[in-house]
Amino acid sequence: MAEVNLLTAEAQAKLGMTHEVIVTHEDLDTAAATETTEVSITIPAGSLVKGGPHVLVTDFASPSSSGLQYSVGDSGDDDVFLSMTQIDAANTPVDYKVATNTSIPNGEVYAAADTIIFNFTATGDNLEDYTAGKLLYYFKLIDLDSLKN
Repeated sequence: MAEVNLLTAEAQAKLGMTHEVIVTHEDLDTAAATETTEVSITIPAGSLVKGGPHVLVTDFASPSSSGLQYSVGDSGDDDVFLSMTQIDAANTPVDYKVATNTSIPNGEVYAAADTIIFNFTATGDNLEDYTAGKLLYYFKLIDLDSLKN
């Protein structure tokens, strides 16, 4: 399971984000290459979410792959925060990418609970066959209900 961390106050100030998600090849455990949700994070009702940057630490690799892409979205739009991004060493991996949520540049307010989803699509191999890879994804999650008190 991917690691989700609350950033330190210093890191939050630098990035303008509150959370870091660390995804490694070990988190991709599906015996399929089709689009699969491999990571999901609960969004509580009354929250503001804003997508942030992607950083590829280590290219993803498998014996037979020719591509691996991922996107970040929610239950209504699977790439609202980050459009499909290539991370496979066999293709042209994208090391850095800014959030692609241009339709919601200030973030999305969720009146009802939802989920941040990370969808992965491999070409040429199953997701579980990846032997290397690590990415970081950052986002802002603010509990607006806590501001009522």
